[in-house]
Amino acid sequence: MDYFALIMQIALGLMLLLSAILKLLSLGSLLNIMNLLSLTPAKLNKVIAVLLVGAELVTGSLILFGYLARMAAIVGSVLFIGFIGLHLYALVRKIDMTCGCHGRWMSTRLGKAGIVQNIILLIYALPIMIWSTQPSLSLVSTISMQQFVTLILLPVLLLLVLNMCTTVYSFEKSIN
Repeated sequence: MDYFALIMQIALGLMLLLSAILKLLSLGSLLNIMNLLSLTPAKLNKVIAVLLVGAELVTGSLILFGYLARMAAIVGSVLFIGFIGLHLYALVRKIDMTCGCHGRWMSTRLGKAGIVQNIILLIYALPIMIWSTQPSLSLVSTISMQQFVTLILLPVLLLLVLNMCTTVYSFEKSIN
């Protein structure tokens, strides 16, 4: 099960890092979305945005490199549950706008697609919390080049499919 947890570590770590970097590149867009949702006082939104991006960067790095991976997966799960709550709030209130989940570069709309995406990320976190026993990089050093390429390509492929599915679903929803 170490390899399965490793694949999930790489995929989840990359996803969190990518999400944080894309949010950093369009922090103004994230702030606009936060202001439009009005869930928190506008004066606190900058601090909350920076803390959110920082939490994603640190959590993604820890998961990817395998240091405190279980703890980081728990923190990531708390983030995902919070994101699910945000998407549920938007769904109940019939708010139709992008979520800012990946900055302005990859558009996911608030609602069902975001809920599905975050549930999948929660599922990715489970094997890390259960089976992660050593840093990812030390496990990678004990495998062949073919296994290493497979371990890198599989999570990347899973992430691409996940993002394409949620983006297509969001796009179709906005057309209808």
